[in-house]
Amino acid sequence: MHVRDIIDRDRFWQDQFERINDGYLFSVRTKPYADFQWEWWLSLDKTVYAPSGTPVLRVYEGFGVKLLLLRSLQDKNEWTGPWSNGSEEWTPEWIERLQHTFADQQLFWIEYKDLLRKYIYIDRTRIFGDDWTVAQRWVTVEVERDDDHQDTSFVFTLYQSSLVVLSLSQLDSRYYCGLEGLYRFQLHFHVYTNGGDDLIAVSRGNYLGSRSVSTECELSPGRYKVQLQVSATKLDSAKSVTQVIAENARTRRTKLIQAGVQYDIAHAKALGWRPLRAKQAQREREATERRRKAQKSEKIGSSDSTVDSGYDDEEDDAWNAICAIGLKVFSHDPKLELEVNLPSELQNVLNETSDTGTLRGSESK
Repeated sequence: MHVRDIIDRDRFWQDQFERINDGYLFSVRTKPYADFQWEWWLSLDKTVYAPSGTPVLRVYEGFGVKLLLLRSLQDKNEWTGPWSNGSEEWTPEWIERLQHTFADQQLFWIEYKDLLRKYIYIDRTRIFGDDWTVAQRWVTVEVERDDDHQDTSFVFTLYQSSLVVLSLSQLDSRYYCGLEGLYRFQLHFHVYTNGGDDLIAVSRGNYLGSRSVSTECELSPGRYKVQLQVSATKLDSAKSVTQVIAENARTRRTKLIQAGVQYDIAHAKALGWRPLRAKQAQREREATERRRKAQKSEKIGSSDSTVDSGYDDEEDDAWNAICAIGLKVFSHDPKLELEVNLPSELQNVLNETSDTGTLRGSESK
């Protein structure tokens, strides 16, 4: 999260930072993950430099100050202001009180107000222990050009009251670089009572992140529906999977096979991937063939206006977006159940297999 999104800083200290190592881990950083923010980041005050994230190890509050102990991941001193190593704030009493040593220059203290002033982002990671149950399910959806609503939804069932954490994510394309396809996707979801219109919670996105969104809420026993919203952006410079395969099949065959195996493994767990990917691949092949015929006609240099290459720019640019997404539901209910509601057309195809689209949350983490 961005530090400017913190409305009540005292409450954030009490509710978040005081729970370090007790349910949560925190790190802070100065640089956004997204490259398109680089010029904006260069304009900021960079007396602190922590582009990759600096872990927060513990906190202290007393004698009118709030302090945090951080471990720098940089080769140089990350912080040289008040409470930094060797600063005038360090007296024998404070050294004993915080049990601090200057032997490790990567460990340093910083006051809470300075942390919020000098760092830009705070990353929080929840710790899931043995008392948590997790259920997950993956599904494939077709994404329309101007409509992010999805007919596909998830339904989970609780048999006892519990805190529930929901995380909706895309596949990690770093495992099959080059085969990401033509589109980039943004995820969002709403949680409703199943069969009702009572909105319970909405997803919160990662700041400048797009691979996953999440939320958490206290829920009573019952069935709950997770309604999906997926939007897509077509990238002008990207290539379809079919194009990448055609261009590299001869010259980079081994590398292509390695990426292809990872691609297949990642997508195999998503319900509906095979039929939807087959439909998408057919469209890509047709577009590639039209493009090939058009290029051949240009080489021949035919001036016969009656010759039709079969190539249509608008048809070749047809919208053809599909996305594999997965929902994880974490709860203290050991009987947690999660299922997928599919559109009837896709469900009819899957009914030919033994996959029922239901997963009981018996797996614990």
